Amino acid sequence: MSIGGSTKPGRRRAAPPSLVRTPSRARPRRDRGKGFVANTLGILGVLGILALFALWVLGGITWGEALWKEFAQDWPGGGYGFGATAGALLACVLAVLGVCAAGINWKTGKVRSLIRGAVALGCAGAALTISFVAIASIPPKKRSRRAEHWVHSHYPYVWVVGLLATLATAALLLWLYEIHRRGRKSDVLSDLSSPEP
Repeated sequence: MSIGGSTKPGRRRAAPPSLVRTPSRARPRRDRGKGFVANTLGILGVLGILALFALWVLGGITWGEALWKEFAQDWPGGGYGFGATAGALLACVLAVLGVCAAGINWKTGKVRSLIRGAVALGCAGAALTISFVAIASIPPKKRSRRAEHWVHSHYPYVWVVGLLATLATAALLLWLYEIHRRGRKSDVLSDLSSPEP
């Protein structure tokens, strides 16, 4: 009798249990209804976002130009002052929106979160209105079907002024936030280093 063989002559030795192939269990069938519903909701969500984007652009073209016609001529600094104000306001409103939205925590304070949510919604509406003004200031393509673009014909470089005002205000807000953060950090460090009486 050989050491590597089976106890019965003529048979091979059995494989160890780790190499034995067991019949696979039947996989549970996926419910095709859930996948269909999820895919349909995903497609509808994407289409909804595209529709909102189209309304946003069209609103900027129609309502934004109406806002320019109503306010730009009487604004201090004329149309360029109006563009600079709109650019600076857009940066400020987006900053407040971000701070309020980031501070919402329903577990720690429901009233505070509700107030922050209301302020964030107000800021979102203001940002939407200001973005209409910004969209209307973008110059049209030369092959545009619209005969006259009122904002561009009266204030040809107002989009540059608005963009520079937005960037300058955003940089100023970031600088002020950094000063505030460093001041709070140094207060905490001074409180930790001072001996308690």
